[in-house]
Amino acid sequence: MAVAARARIEVGLEGALDELLALYAQVLAEWRARPRPDPRLEQQATARAFAQLDTLALRLHAQSERIDSLSRELRRVLLTDEPMPPLDEAAARLVALEAQGLPERLAPDESFTVDVRLKNASDRLICSAPPQPVHIAGRWWDAQGARAVADAGPRTRLLPPLEPRGEGRYFVTLRAPAEAGAYRLHLTLVQESLRWFDDLPGLTADALIVVG
Repeated sequence: MAVAARARIEVGLEGALDELLALYAQVLAEWRARPRPDPRLEQQATARAFAQLDTLALRLHAQSERIDSLSRELRRVLLTDEPMPPLDEAAARLVALEAQGLPERLAPDESFTVDVRLKNASDRLICSAPPQPVHIAGRWWDAQGARAVADAGPRTRLLPPLEPRGEGRYFVTLRAPAEAGAYRLHLTLVQESLRWFDDLPGLTADALIVVG
C-alpha cells in the first residue's frame, strides 16, 4: 500500500502531464530561438528531391522494359516451331566467347556465376530451341589433361537468343568438382546430343581453378 501511494504521488497522471507540458514548452522555445530556414534553400532541396525521384522512376522504367523484352524473348524461344539445326564448325568459328569473374579458388561442390559475353559474326541464329539446343556450359579437366568430372553440370540457356551479327550477355551458373584438387575449366558452348565446342580457342574461356 505504501508503494502504491508513493507511485500515485510521484508517477501519477498529474505528474506525467506536468512533465509532458514542460517538454512541449521546451521544444517550442527551442524552435522559436532557431533562425527561420531560407525559403530558397528549401526550394532547392525540394527540387533536388524531385529530381532524384525522376531519375529513380526512369531507371525503374528502363528495368521494366528490359524485363518485358526478356520475357518476350523467352516466350519466343520456348514457343517457336523453328528447330535449332546443327551448328557447323565454320559458323562456330565466327562466334567469340569472353568470360569475366572466373574465380581462382573454390570450395568443393561450390556454385558460382560467371559473366559471359558472346559475339556472333556469323549469319546464323544461335538459340536454345529444340531439338538440338545450344547452351553455355563448362567441362572440368585434371592436371594430366583427363576429364575430371563425368557430368558437365548445369547448362545456361541463350536467353535472349544470339542473333546473326549480334552480341549477347549471359550470367552462367557453374558448379565446382566435389573433390579437392587443381582443375582446368573449359567454359564454352555445347549443342546437346551433337558436340562440345571447347576445341575452338575463340569459343572457349580457359581457367586454372584450385578446389579445396
